[in-house]
Amino acid sequence: MEIGILQQNLISTLMSSAGEMIVKKSIEKYLQDQFPTVDKGTSDKILKTAIRKDNNKLAIKWTSIVGMKNDTKLGLIQAVAGTAILMLLFSVAGVGTSILEEKENGTINRLLYSPLKRSSILYGKMLFAFFISILQLTSMFLFAGLIFKMDLIINIPALILMIIATAFAVSSLGIFLAAIAKTRQQAQNLSIIIILIMSAIGGSMIPLFIMPSILQKIALLSVNYWGIQGFYDIFWRAQPLEVILPKILILMSIGIIMTSASIQLFKKRL
Repeated sequence: MEIGILQQNLISTLMSSAGEMIVKKSIEKYLQDQFPTVDKGTSDKILKTAIRKDNNKLAIKWTSIVGMKNDTKLGLIQAVAGTAILMLLFSVAGVGTSILEEKENGTINRLLYSPLKRSSILYGKMLFAFFISILQLTSMFLFAGLIFKMDLIINIPALILMIIATAFAVSSLGIFLAAIAKTRQQAQNLSIIIILIMSAIGGSMIPLFIMPSILQKIALLSVNYWGIQGFYDIFWRAQPLEVILPKILILMSIGIIMTSASIQLFKKRL
């Protein structure tokens, strides 16, 4: 996808006479540097093969430097990782708002009369959201592996840790969105706005390399960004675990901060 966008941006410049001269000079310089003994006739043949005139326009023979195997999977990785995290945010937000629904129905009041501690009730909700998140992410990747032949065994330890870290960060964020709202309706409306904004700037809807540089920097504040980039490191860039580990730690840190804040807010509300 990046090569296609790059070609579209460069082609208008390369079509001009100035662009033609730049391309010719670049190829000639490359041949002189790499093959200093090449004769003039061979050099001219190479230039004619690489550059030709079609309807008085410069036409360049493009050669992709991206491997065919990875190139065909890039869109799939973006779709699976981006969609999985986007849908997961809505799922855990629903789990979080169920606390407010139970509060309005009086279920929380009855639980508070039991020997259970307030923190135990909240931890139970968070644990439920966490396991739902793991199940949903695992199902998405298994589906992609079985139906679309995504290579899931390329780095199993990193994939497991990324799923756990992403599930923890997303579930804690869903609970936090419910914690800052006073009513169930307010939580639902707030969740939709925040999740859509985070998904838009974080890369779930649009690949980050298309966005302006300022939005790419703002994306660092989004859970979606760290999750998607982590899965990119696994399936696309084929990075080792030690390279992916910082993203895993950042997701875990987000989860810990959101969980701690949610507990304090819920305790005050209850």
